[in-house]
Amino acid sequence: MGMFDNVIVADDIELEGFPCEVPRRFQTKSMDCVLDVYHIKEGALHKEVRLNFSGTMVFYTFINTHDSANCECGGDEICSFEWFAYTAEFKDGNLISIDRDNLFISDR
Repeated sequence: MGMFDNVIVADDIELEGFPCEVPRRFQTKSMDCVLDVYHIKEGALHKEVRLNFSGTMVFYTFINTHDSANCECGGDEICSFEWFAYTAEFKDGNLISIDRDNLFISDR
């Protein structure tokens, strides 16, 4: 069983392809993996206070794209989802860039 940390990205930070109506909460294994909560906001990385972190953070989530009204499963399963993974680059705590890593859509 693996541990992870949570990442919350502020609404004013651009995330390529991420739906605006979905909460911007992700998981990462790039940091300490002790269930801490990190925030990317105000152009910087925070964990209660602004951090002086330099390096990369990969964070990810999936979103259920299941359309239960038009699915053969009868609405009881997650039949399809889209995976969102991003890499954020930081220098001295400042956000340099966030890039989307991949596009994976499952349709079982």
